[in-house]
Amino acid sequence: MSTHQATYYTTSDSRFFLGTVALINSLRLTGHRGEVVVLDLGLSDRQRLRLAPVATVEEPAVTPRAFPKALPAPGRTRGLIVLIDSDMLVVASLQPLLEAAERGRICVFPDPDDRWFEDWQPTFALKAPLRRERYVNAGFIALSVEQWPWLLERWAEVNELIPLEPFARTESDPFNELDPFRDTDQDALNAVLMSEVPAGAIHVEPEWAEAHPGALLDVRIESERTLACADRGRQVTILHQAGSPKAWQPRGWKRDFRQSYVRLLPRLLWGDDVQLRLQHREAPLWLRPGAPGTLGFRAIRSLHATPGAKRAAKAIRAAGRSLRSKRSSPAHE
Repeated sequence: MSTHQATYYTTSDSRFFLGTVALINSLRLTGHRGEVVVLDLGLSDRQRLRLAPVATVEEPAVTPRAFPKALPAPGRTRGLIVLIDSDMLVVASLQPLLEAAERGRICVFPDPDDRWFEDWQPTFALKAPLRRERYVNAGFIALSVEQWPWLLERWAEVNELIPLEPFARTESDPFNELDPFRDTDQDALNAVLMSEVPAGAIHVEPEWAEAHPGALLDVRIESERTLACADRGRQVTILHQAGSPKAWQPRGWKRDFRQSYVRLLPRLLWGDDVQLRLQHREAPLWLRPGAPGTLGFRAIRSLHATPGAKRAAKAIRAAGRSLRSKRSSPAHE
């Protein structure tokens, strides 16, 4: 068993408040009692007050320029830490990873992409040759600061070297997959892990342990009470709703509400046993408890399950906007 509690760091702002609440509640429901530190990149005063009873909210000491994500202060961070994104849910015990981190491993999950670029070596001024290793996701990292006292500072340094000028997009590469720095902090982290960190020090979890958007539909919720989830009988640890918009944001209805992440959100925001329970006005209608919210949630879920329904919904909204525009034009005043 682990002899130390981990400290959990996540970055948030006003747009990610609901995701942060769901993340904290998921940590507590799965038995994790360590301190949660929310690095504040733009929460409202009210949101800070709401989070204060369940987390330490502080201004970040390290705010890289190339992406909206902060890092803990390298010189002041101690002990066993977990860096985790606010669009993730923890649905199983992290104990095996924490124990591995205490033994000196850097614990991460694989990313769906497989990226590696020679450009990382000169641009990031890497201090060791660049190896070809499994590309990992930067949304979750568990490590012991005492055993890796230089890693946070080095990651912050390399982040500052990410080129800010946009990469030329082409028709043959619409998603900029050939851009060596497209994934900003994640590319920087992988470059360091593939060079300056010995390969044997990195523990990469199985592909299915973190469910990314492409796999969330395949994840079965085995127990809403405990949050236990499985993918083809294999226990899942993290649900990750990467990408945009998030289910709680104004255009969140565009996400597929059949996904396990979205299906667990109402339970994590309103359950009687959660550490921080939302107030109705803090969430969009489709995530609220009660009959209207349930009907809205089911309607959006059905929208994604019905072939052609999304196109029909877009046409209806476009017609509605056109009608409102005509009514507000001078000819209709």
